[in-house]
Amino acid sequence: MSVETQLYDTTGGTDWEVPELHTILQVTRDLGVVGEEDTCLTVATASINGGLEDGGGLFVLYSPARGGKDFTLRKTLEAIYGPGTVYEHPTDESETARYYSAKEANKYDIHIVGDLARVGEGTEKMLKDWGEGRDSERKVTDITKSEEDDDRTETMILECPRIVFATMATDNRNADMNDFPELLKRAFMQSVDTTKEQTERVIKRKAEEHAGQTVLQVDPVERAKIRQYFESIPVDLFTDNVNNKVSKPGMVEIARQTIEEGRMMPTEFNEARFDFDRLASMMGNMALIHHADRMTVDTGRGLLLLSAPVDYWYTMQIMGNNMVMSALNLTDEDQAILQLLNDLDYAPARKDIQQELRRLGHNIRDSDVKRALDSMRESGYITEHSGSPLTYSISDFASVTDVNVSLNYNSIVEAAADEVRNIQGIEPEVADEYVRRYCEGSGTIAVHPFTGEAVDITEDDSLGEMTSEASEKTKAIVKGEEVDEEMASIFEEEPLHAQQAKDEEAQTSLTETGGTLE
Repeated sequence: MSVETQLYDTTGGTDWEVPELHTILQVTRDLGVVGEEDTCLTVATASINGGLEDGGGLFVLYSPARGGKDFTLRKTLEAIYGPGTVYEHPTDESETARYYSAKEANKYDIHIVGDLARVGEGTEKMLKDWGEGRDSERKVTDITKSEEDDDRTETMILECPRIVFATMATDNRNADMNDFPELLKRAFMQSVDTTKEQTERVIKRKAEEHAGQTVLQVDPVERAKIRQYFESIPVDLFTDNVNNKVSKPGMVEIARQTIEEGRMMPTEFNEARFDFDRLASMMGNMALIHHADRMTVDTGRGLLLLSAPVDYWYTMQIMGNNMVMSALNLTDEDQAILQLLNDLDYAPARKDIQQELRRLGHNIRDSDVKRALDSMRESGYITEHSGSPLTYSISDFASVTDVNVSLNYNSIVEAAADEVRNIQGIEPEVADEYVRRYCEGSGTIAVHPFTGEAVDITEDDSLGEMTSEASEKTKAIVKGEEVDEEMASIFEEEPLHAQQAKDEEAQTSLTETGGTLE
């Protein structure tokens, strides 16, 4: 039997041109988003299916107020979907009103709930249900029936959407991230960039808009084609039919590298069980985004969409670092504090930690530092020392955060070529064609989602190198060591040690002349 007769056409006969992830990113630039490359493409990937194989999932963007999370979320969805695709729950809607709106809400695949700080118990239950891929039910009173009727109650059902997005302001006095432990454990957490450098990029972009200096990177015709393509992705074909699956040859090798070589994500916390499964689902999302270029096999018992190794590479480039932090129960702020404590040669107080991070360009408030320290103390990452004020140091356990995020893609490609032959329903000639298309020659070439450059994934370790390089730069700068211009450019403010040395030098000079630095 020929290969073509065993394949199923997911395009419906349409000759689609699969949009590059880098082009999608450029559309978000045209819509006013600057920076946030990983956030934009993570939102785009999660919008296909929230991280659960059968559909559903919760995605939370967080930052201090005015950090740009809502803008980034909405503009990314606007870039890839037309009107009528996203349902936004009114922020002032009552708990019961959400269920009365079920008939309208159930028409949409993608939902936005808004600020978690304004969420009540009823909405929290709804989000928990959706975060586990379940429909959410609530008994409500049918106001159209007479009070004399025996049964005026009715069960309203909010069907689980493909994905529900929510946001959270970490500096909101009415809510704390630690107030929603059960909810956030079910969520994919993504922070937005709140650094000084990002603020300056936003100001520059706004100035260009006011001056009429912006130039479109993607023409309107191509933007329309991207929307049409995303809206045609056959997600329901693989989530609503239990016999149809997205298969991922090479995942056994990825698991081996994770467990035996300590790659991709740490396994010290139970969250890694869920995070590995969710990351694998996101890799399936990437295959769905590229479905027109992938092989979907009709096995006679169901359809199998075969993911390619480049799908795993794309996914890790976009969200690899974030998945590590999720598996470690750490936010971006937690990670920054850990790095600081690791590099300082003394145990700082909370206010010192905040001041140091601000010098390094982090827009972090005292309440953010307090939350981070409390959370990491409970997880065992840091030690709290008694005294007035309390001081903090890094614990031995924190060494688990030293993770090699990158994967050995050469081994994964080889494993995918072997594993595809062991998938039930895949005939040898189909497996041979899979290997020819995706494991050899141009099949391992990808277009980098951030730079647009062609990359052979079997020779690429840019993610691992980037992580290692960033760590080394941070250590050098915080310690006040001598660094080259390129290295120093990642922080515009001087480290605390270097500033203290300058202050001491200036004080000595002033003292000699009878003055004072005060």
